[in-house]
Formats: sequence, structure tokens, C-alpha cells
Amino acid sequence: MFRSPSATHRRRSSAALLGVSALAFIGVACSDDEPSSGALVVAAGFAPLEDVVRAVTVGTDVVVASVVPQGEEAHEYEPTAKQLDELGDARALFLLSGFQPAVDAAATALDGEVIDLFSGIERIDSADGVADPHVWLDPTNMATMATTVADALSRIDPSRDSTWQANAAAYAEAMNALDAEMSTGLTGCASDLLVTGHDAFGYLAAAYGLRNMPIAGISPSEEPSAATLESLAALARDEGVTTIFFEEGLPGDLSATLADEVGATAAQLDPVEALSADQIAAGDDYASIMRSNLTALRAGLGCP
Repeated sequence: MFRSPSATHRRRSSAALLGVSALAFIGVACSDDEPSSGALVVAAGFAPLEDVVRAVTVGTDVVVASVVPQGEEAHEYEPTAKQLDELGDARALFLLSGFQPAVDAAATALDGEVIDLFSGIERIDSADGVADPHVWLDPTNMATMATTVADALSRIDPSRDSTWQANAAAYAEAMNALDAEMSTGLTGCASDLLVTGHDAFGYLAAAYGLRNMPIAGISPSEEPSAATLESLAALARDEGVTTIFFEEGLPGDLSATLADEVGATAAQLDPVEALSADQIAAGDDYASIMRSNLTALRAGLGCP
């Protein structure tokens, strides 16, 4: 019989993060040189959006900053007072509306342009029937975001329109190539049932013909009932599931509990919401992490 494990993932308060706020929101130039005093400053809500914005501004003096510090959970992160002050220098803030409520609230006070990168993306519903925000886990959506970023930057600085558009096109080509690689790699697998700790991988599942079975809901702090866990375990046994995936950066209690119950192993899958210190040191980015996810999926799903 299952008992829901106690919640171990809790939001850290803004006050606890005041000491790292200066590091969290210092813009890093896209070149090795220090940006000039007149450099264009833009901000991104969290890691995958920063990846897109950096790709579109590569080779320029644009300063790009991410609101969420490395290693922090993106959904519920609250910007510090220092960060909110620094946001005043940004000419643009790229976000996914509704995904980070505190960032949405801060955006209402900004003088710069606020760009919603959900624009142009076909949304899908989560297993709970609400709009799933995890659009970046389909690489083709990252390509769409790049075009949106380039168009926004062209409004802000039309003189560099050709640069923004060319960079966006190059990034879109890379994302489409990644999509093809993942599609090929996830074809003909022994199982098409993707069991994950929380409902973050719906777009990935939809893109590559997998059935999405999350243990918890959209919010990583949600916990399923014991009855829900029993039902999931029964389905996993019937389907012969051999791997239960847990997410990088989140407690793996639910995945480990379900894996133990059905005699499966637990393996890590990264929702690419925030890069850890180790990933940054290794030079990882969205594409490299998604390729690591592909390796984990192929092993866990029994792909040829």
C-alpha cells in the first residue's frame, strides 16, 4: 500500500536569496569583451528562454540575463528586490506568461517591452486538463521562439534586423536537426509509455509518439494520493514498464517509490528549466541536455 511521501521540495524565500541576487541577475555579454555602456540589455525568464535569446543575439554586444539563478526551480521563483531594480535596465523581457507568476507580476512595472514566447506555439493540455507550459521540451517550439525573439529585437533595434533574423534562422535549423535526431532515436522502442515524476514532458511525448504518464501534476510540489499511486503502479505493471524517470533538480521520492513498487529502475530526465553549476561548468546548453535526455529515454524505453 502506498503512502504519499512528505513534500521535500519547498520554495525558498526571496529573503534567503538576497545574498546571491547580484550574481543571479548580472548580465553576461555574448562575447568575451565587456559590453559598452550603450549595449542593449535584455532579460529572459529562465534557462531555455535565455538559450534562445543568446542564440539570436550571438556575436553582438547585447547583454542577456536570466531572472532565475542557476539551480533554482523556475515555476515559483520570486525575483529579489535587487533583481527587480536591475530589470529596470532591460529593454525587453522574454517570458512565458503564466508560467512564472512572480515574473509576470514584475513585468507589469517595466518600461521595456514584454514578449510572451508562447506566441505562435500550439498549446496542448496537461494530463490534468490545464494548459501545459512546458513548450520548450519540443525543439520545434524553440525554433518558433527564436523567430519571435528576432522579430521583437528588430522592433527595438531595426538597424540590426538582418543579424537577428539570420541568427534566428541558424538556431531554428539547429533545433529542427535536433528534432529529427530525437524522432529517429525514439522510433521502434519496446515501450512507448513515458512515466515521469511530474507532468513536465507532455510536449516531448506528443512530439515523438509517446504516451505521457506523470505521477504528479504540472506543479512539482503537488503530491498524488495513495490511491492514485496504486492505480499508476497497476498500469506500469500491466505495461511492463522497466524505467520510471525522475527530474533533475527535483526530489525523486515519488519516482523511486513507484519504481520500487513495480520492480523498475529509476533514471534521470532533465526538464531543462535551470542549469546546475556542474552543467554550466561543463558547457552544457539546451541542445546538449536534450541529447542527454534522448540517451536516457532510449535506454529506459528499450529503443533499438
